[in-house]
Parts: sequence; structure tokens; C-alpha cells
Amino acid sequence: MPDRVHSMAGKILRRLDSVRSRFAGRGTKASNRSEAIAPASCDSDEGNRVFPRRDKFANIPYSPLSWRIGEESTADARFISLIILAANHRAGSTLLQRICNSREKTLIWGEHNAMLKHFANIYDAAARFSMASVKEREDFFNQGENPNLWIACMCPELEYAQRAVVESTRAFLRVFYSQYRENHDIIGFKEVQYGHGELELLRKCYPEANVLLLVRNPLNTWKSTPTGWYPSLDYWIEKWNGRVKCFRDSAAGDPNCHLLRYEDLIRQDGKTMEIVGETAKISRKQIKMVLAKKIGRRRGRLEKADKKAIGDRCRAEMEALGYI
Repeated sequence: MPDRVHSMAGKILRRLDSVRSRFAGRGTKASNRSEAIAPASCDSDEGNRVFPRRDKFANIPYSPLSWRIGEESTADARFISLIILAANHRAGSTLLQRICNSREKTLIWGEHNAMLKHFANIYDAAARFSMASVKEREDFFNQGENPNLWIACMCPELEYAQRAVVESTRAFLRVFYSQYRENHDIIGFKEVQYGHGELELLRKCYPEANVLLLVRNPLNTWKSTPTGWYPSLDYWIEKWNGRVKCFRDSAAGDPNCHLLRYEDLIRQDGKTMEIVGETAKISRKQIKMVLAKKIGRRRGRLEKADKKAIGDRCRAEMEALGYI
């Protein structure tokens, strides 16, 4: 018995190490949802068989964006009412946060280290097991909860995984952002590491919230980014392209998602001023007051090779945004 216990413990530790390595593989910067981990397999050492293998989960016809639950208008669903997301660091998200906070009863908190990625990954894992165990679940309940069936990975239906993650996310943010809540009627945050999965989760959690999606010319953004913030230029370009595409798609299909260019913000473009003014409930005078105060400026250098790489590989999204 002790040998078997040690063997099982070893399996569990190896799986945990695998999961941790997937999270830590890119340094301190969290990876995009497209790199979300696959759940570990459910192994059994009865006889010489293993049920089911990891490949059972590899080809599930499932998309993490296939939400099936309806949108609810509850107090928790209205708790967060304004969200600022930027495609990358040094895109002006802090400036936009300061502008929104110029209104006395608005509190937009700063970045939170992309913690919602953990909720999104929980959903991925739960959803994949739910989809993979459809037959186990159906057989078990259709046969009067017959205990003589294989039910090792049987999980509730996908809707329950979705509701669990949405309610958990709302509960966490409601408590996390409860400090100073009583003095403000607009609560929100800004983040720079979210893509499709996190944005979809946020839309299900807060369907009435306005989301300001901020982008900046990638040449100037990379020039302003300190060395070492990203593993490589290749990695940065991949993230910029993916998030900009995500932002454009979201703004095109969701009336509460608003795509803004940093360049239009600082030159006080009329349409941009209108969007920011309406969503943040502030006047142009307040916006101009914040724009007049420069904080945290950084001038870097753009190497010729980097300029060419960005120009070549970001061309499609740069053209779509009107940068070239």
C-alpha cells in the first residue's frame, strides 16, 4: 500500500510541475489565452489500462468563447461599470485612467497583474472536462445512476461551469474593489494583458459595462517599452497583433466596447473626446486638464532592425488602424 501511495503522489506532483511550467514558461508576463493549459488526464492503474488518456481532451470540438448562459442585470453584474484595456504596455492606459479619475465619484483602479487569467483558465479546464465526459454523464444518469459504469471524469454540464466561473469572478472583484466603494458610483480598473478569453469573461460578468480598448502605433509603443519587459520582440509583436485584432473585433460587434487610438486621445480628436466624455461622464475641460500634465514619460530608441520587423509583421493591423 505505501508503494502505491508514493506512486500516486508522484503522478500528482509531476502533473502539478507540468502545470506550473506552462504558467512560468514566459517569465513574469502572463501568456495569452490561446496558450491556456490543457487539463491533466484522469489515470487509473486498474490492471494495465489507463482511462482516459490525455489525447481524449486534445481534440474536443469546444471553443472557450462558446458561452451559453444569458446575460443578467443584477447588482453584481453592474458593480464594475468602466474597464480600460490596452493592447500592450506604454500605450497610454495610465493616462486614460487618470482622465477617468478626474471625475470626483469615479474610481478606476490600476493593473491587477492579469489575475482574471486564472479564472479564465479555471473555466477552460472545467469546460474541457465537461465536454469530454458527456457520454459518462449521460450513461450514468440515464441508467439510474448505475455505479458499475466508468465515471472517473464525469462532470456537470458546461452551463454549470460557466455560471460557476462568472459568479466566482464577480464575487472576487466585488470584494477586492470594495475599498472606498461607498464614495463612488463608477468603479472599474485598467489592465494591459487581456485578450479574447478575458474580454469574453468580462462581458459575461458585466454586460452593461463600458470597455475602452486602447491601442497605440506599435513603432512608438515598442520604442517606449523598457528593455526586459517582454521576452523578445517576436513575442511582443505576436501579442500586439493578437490583441489589436481582438479589440477591433470586439468593438465592431459590441456597442459597449469602444476602440480608441492613443494618438487621437492626445490630439483631442472630436470623436474620441465624445466617447471618453460620455463613457466616463466627464467634460472636455476635465480631459484637457489631465492631458496638460505629463507624468511618466519615457523616450527610448527604435533600432532599425526592430522598425523593419514591426513594419513588416504588424502591417495588416497597422493598416486597419490607419497608421499606414
